[in-house]
Amino acid sequence: LLAAPEPAADDDAELLTQLLGRTAFAKGVLAELPKDGVKMRALLLDESVRAAENPDGDGSALELQGYRLEDADTQALLAALQSEHCKLTKLNLEELRLGSQFGLAIAVALQLEHCTLTDLNLWNNELGAEAGLAIAVALRSEHCKLTNLDLGDNHVDAQAGLAIAAALPQKMCEFR
Repeated sequence: LLAAPEPAADDDAELLTQLLGRTAFAKGVLAELPKDGVKMRALLLDESVRAAENPDGDGSALELQGYRLEDADTQALLAALQSEHCKLTKLNLEELRLGSQFGLAIAVALQLEHCTLTDLNLWNNELGAEAGLAIAVALRSEHCKLTNLDLGDNHVDAQAGLAIAAALPQKMCEFR
C-alpha cells in the first residue's frame, strides 16, 4: 500500500482552515511553528481540531508524557504556547527531561496575558534551581492563570522552593 505523503507546513495551515473554518488560528499558530517540528505540529494540529469541535469546552489538553521530543518539537511547543491563538489549558510534560532552558522559556510563556494554561505538569524534567526561580516569578505575575502545578523531581533547590511557596498564596495554586 502506498501512504499519502506528509503534508507540507502550508498544507497543515490550509487543512486546519478547512476543518475549523478559523483562518486566524490556522495562520497564527501553525505559521509560527518551526517547519521541522513535525511531531509537535501534528499533535497541536490534532488537539486544535478537538478544541474547535467543542468551542464551549473548558479549553484543551495536551498529554505528552512518554513522548520523545526532538529539539524542534520542543521549540514548536514553546512557540505554540507563546502564540495568542493557543488555547491549551492543561499540559502534561511529565518525565520528558526538558532541562533548564525549557523551564526558563515556559516561565516566560506563563507570564503572557494570553496564556491560558491552568494545569501544568513538569514532573521530572531536570529544570533546576534557575528555572524554579523563574517559575516563582511567573506565579507572581498577574497574567499567570495556573491553578495546578507539579514541579516534583526537578532539582529545584531550597531558595527556589521558598520563592515558589511565597508566590502560592497569591495564586491559590495547588503545588506538588
